[in-house]
Amino acid sequence: MNAMPDLPTRHLRAVFVSILLALPFPGACAEMQKLQVGEITISYPAGYESQAKELAKAADEVIPKYREQFMQVERALSDAKGIAKRITDLLGCPKCAEIPTAVISAFQPVMPRLSGVFTDLRLYSECDLMKPGGFKEGPVRITYDPGTREFSSFLELESGAAGSDKAFMAFAVRSDGTIRSRGQPLRDFLSGWYGNPPLMALAPLHEAAEGILVKDLGFNHAFGRWFNEGVATWVMLRVCDQLLPSSLSKEVRKKNLPGEKGKAVRGKVNLLTWPQSDLEPARFSAEELEIGDACYPCATEAVDRMLKDKADALPKILAKLKGSRSPDTDKLCAVITEVTGRDAKKILLEYVPDEVRVGIEKGEPESLRKDAREKLRAGVYTGAVVLLSRALKMTPPDFNACLNMAWGLRKCGFGGPTSEQMIRIAAWELDTAKDKRVEVGFDRSDTEARYVIGRVLQLAGDTERAKAEFEQVLKTDPNHADARAAMKELEQ
Repeated sequence: MNAMPDLPTRHLRAVFVSILLALPFPGACAEMQKLQVGEITISYPAGYESQAKELAKAADEVIPKYREQFMQVERALSDAKGIAKRITDLLGCPKCAEIPTAVISAFQPVMPRLSGVFTDLRLYSECDLMKPGGFKEGPVRITYDPGTREFSSFLELESGAAGSDKAFMAFAVRSDGTIRSRGQPLRDFLSGWYGNPPLMALAPLHEAAEGILVKDLGFNHAFGRWFNEGVATWVMLRVCDQLLPSSLSKEVRKKNLPGEKGKAVRGKVNLLTWPQSDLEPARFSAEELEIGDACYPCATEAVDRMLKDKADALPKILAKLKGSRSPDTDKLCAVITEVTGRDAKKILLEYVPDEVRVGIEKGEPESLRKDAREKLRAGVYTGAVVLLSRALKMTPPDFNACLNMAWGLRKCGFGGPTSEQMIRIAAWELDTAKDKRVEVGFDRSDTEARYVIGRVLQLAGDTERAKAEFEQVLKTDPNHADARAAMKELEQ
């Protein structure tokens, strides 16, 4: 089952075409009976009266509080232009109101449809979910994977859809008559789940601020994500302080900072190497997902520490950075330090693993890159990859290190998503700094080296030179699958 993120800022894009929620598991069913408790309607098939009463009791104890919070957020987001002004004032960008106004306006029609999860609860037989084709009713869509025995549930809430097409909350009843609740008492499950929609509904504030940083100001450095995400959430929290009751605002702040759970994984977080979302790996392990989720609150906490008690500092920082294309971490930290008097780089380095911080202090990256080059010359590709991997955790934007890492990985037989990520990062850097030299390894006749060069050039938009490199690869190895695929992309 896909889990709803605790953070409301976990990549709800500005258009908000669809919203992923971790619902329990509805399935197709015949005629439903009704049980009313306050504002909540429980729908259930015949034979589930006892389960409906159990759900009604827990729901009546839990849901009203969170429904009120959701309504408070809905009211707070009702004035798109007013919110846009608050955001632009905090950023010191009064002329950048177009993006936040559009983002908030796009989300407003979604709120009434999302509110249905607080008032429309439905019980279904779990076995109905096993039928091929899944389940689709209104905006609710559920699929079942027999391999993992897990259900994925989605709410598809398009801003232009009919307002009457509301979401609902659905629960599955097992064959033994118990309601699925992830091994928790039903009341605890409801408390955990219903705490998310009110906070998730605040995501437009984050996305609006981030849109200004990325699109209007051009802060899109491959490894400047900590600044974009941290500042956007910092702005969101400030707006919440202005618009929401203090009790809810405090809860929002608590949810967006690391907390005890975040502290447990903080030692694995590396904000220096947190790439922009389009440069992330194609696949994540469970641990990588956990670390990635922890980056959001850590970035927020780092920025909060840099700006704390200096509300007027952010506009000054952005004014000094404005016009510098894609400022990197060193530039960002230097300006923050200049304006606030706080050592921003020192604060940021508290959000990297200990071995990374120690390695940077010892100046290890250059020696690691040098040793890696020697191993590449000697054809010891695995050793080179290990050294480059360590170096890239300390100095992620190193262009040639990314190129050589991609080459070394391919020579070791890892020509898939891992090497492709390094190629995409190198292509980003080539595209944003045209004076970079393409220097892959030390043997231009090597087909994998040529492929890496060609792929980087292709993704950076230099299609003619990319095509020439791929032609040389295919001349040497006509069956080179990746080069053939890249050529096909170019031809299309």
